[in-house]
Amino acid sequence: TISITNCYFNSTYYSSTNTIALTTTQMKDKANFSAMTEFEDYFVHVIGRNNDFPIVKALVNYSKITGFTGSGTQAKPYQIKTTSDLQAMQSNYNNLVDISEYWWILMNDIDISVDANGLTINWTPIGYEGGVVSGFNGHFDGNGKTISGLTITEQYANVGLFGRMASNATITNLNVTGTINWDQAKYVGGIVGLMEDGATLTGCTFNGTITGYLNSGNVAKVGGLAGKYSTDAITGSANYECFVYGTNNHTSFNRFNTTYSVA
Repeated sequence: TISITNCYFNSTYYSSTNTIALTTTQMKDKANFSAMTEFEDYFVHVIGRNNDFPIVKALVNYSKITGFTGSGTQAKPYQIKTTSDLQAMQSNYNNLVDISEYWWILMNDIDISVDANGLTINWTPIGYEGGVVSGFNGHFDGNGKTISGLTITEQYANVGLFGRMASNATITNLNVTGTINWDQAKYVGGIVGLMEDGATLTGCTFNGTITGYLNSGNVAKVGGLAGKYSTDAITGSANYECFVYGTNNHTSFNRFNTTYSVA
């Protein structure tokens, strides 16, 4: 005898007994699986992957985040204390298949111009398009600290400290300084290139220079904080001494509607 309990099916396409019916939209919301107390043990749910449906862990190359103080929860976020920590975070988002919705906090001002061995860092955006995870889907608290020495000269579709933010992502109270030189990028910003609708930046600043070149016929969206963002996505943020350049009249400059602020 086989007993089936606390199992789910998509009522849009199937019917079943002794199971819990969810619509297609409901199947994409982790909150609707609350009856399955061991959901996190068996499934991966990352917005932007598998069309937002949960994925059975056995079907992915699953790896847990390790090496950080904290547990990645809102109450106990993973702590970023050093440049090496931020690089490790970057590697997790760009190289691992599973990244759940984690919380992070910057504990110190850090300089990302050189690594622990004194080698120059040409920064790879966190969650850039082309990485394994479809954008940064967590929550980053800058804690009023500054990430300085950002340098990007390699080319990505979405360029910034973060390449792309998923619709649930947040970045707060973060200051960034640096220089970005881009070519053929689609969305460029000092903090994030592309913000999906729903993503938010709050209390953030970028101080630096963003320059780029477009070949004829290409279009990019460039800003000091973010290249592409929705209405009300950026609040309480300002940029000072921020210079944004474009060429060939193919660049759309986004400006945040606050005095002396450039988004």
